Amino acid sequence: MRVWMFVVLAACADPSPPPPDEPAPCDDNVVPLVTTRVDGVADTQVVPIELDGRDAWLALDTGAPLTFVFSDPAGPVFVDHAADITIGCEVRAVAGYRADAIGAEVFDGKPIVGILGLDFFAPAGEIDYPGGTLARRARVPADAAALPAAPLTVIDERALVDVVIDDVPLRLMVDTGAQSTLWLGVTGDADDEQGQIEMADGTLWDVWFGDGQLVLAGEPPRSVPVIRGLANDYIGPELEALGAQGLLGLTSIGWRRIVIDRDAGLLRLGGPRE
Repeated sequence: MRVWMFVVLAACADPSPPPPDEPAPCDDNVVPLVTTRVDGVADTQVVPIELDGRDAWLALDTGAPLTFVFSDPAGPVFVDHAADITIGCEVRAVAGYRADAIGAEVFDGKPIVGILGLDFFAPAGEIDYPGGTLARRARVPADAAALPAAPLTVIDERALVDVVIDDVPLRLMVDTGAQSTLWLGVTGDADDEQGQIEMADGTLWDVWFGDGQLVLAGEPPRSVPVIRGLANDYIGPELEALGAQGLLGLTSIGWRRIVIDRDAGLLRLGGPRE
C-alpha cells in the first residue's frame, strides 16, 4: 500500500534567513535530480545535499510549501531554523518538521533527511525529468517561452494549476509527492476499482482507482490514472481553503520538463510523452 506523501504545514513560519556573513546565494542553482521510474514515470526522486558534513538526500515534494529536515521525534513539531544545508551552489537555512508518519529511509546508501518543497523554486523554478536536474532560477529560461503553458496561481507556497478532466474544469495543486492525480469530492466510475490509500498522517481513505481524460496546457486529451474520493479530513480542508479540487500527481507530469513561472502566472511544460 502506497503512503500518500502530501505534507500539511499550515501556519508554519518561514525558515530563518542565513546569517549576514554568509556569501550571497548563487543566482541560478542547478542540482541533480535522481529518480527511479515505474512505467517511465518518476517514483523515488531525491536531490543530493550535505548536512553536518555528511552526504544525504532531500526528497522532492512540491506539495510541501517549505523545504525542511526531519527533526527530533521528541522535540517540537516545527522549528524555524533547524539546520544549514549545502545544496548545489548555495548554503540554505531550513526548517525542521517532525513528520511522525514518515519513517527514516535510505536511498543508494545515503539517508533521506527531509523534503525539498516549493519554496526552493523561487523566484522561478524548473524540474527537468528528462534532463535529470532541478533548478532554482533568478528568471525563467528564454527557451521556456515557447513551451505549452497552463494558468498557474501560487498561494502560500502552493502551486495551483487549471486543468480539465473528463470535460470538467478543475484547479489542482501541483504535487510531486503524489503518485497519481487526485480528484476530491467525487465517486468513481462504474469500472473503477475501489480501494484504500494511506495518508501521510497514517489514516486510511476509501477511494476509487481509475482513469480520466486530462487536458493540460491546451494539449490534446491524454488518459491518465485518476484517484477519486469523497471527503477527506486530512487534505480536504486545506485544498478547499485554496479553492482546489485535488492534486496533479506524477503520472500526469512526472516524465517531462516543468517550468514554474511565477511572474507570468504559468506552468510551462516541455516534452509531452508519446
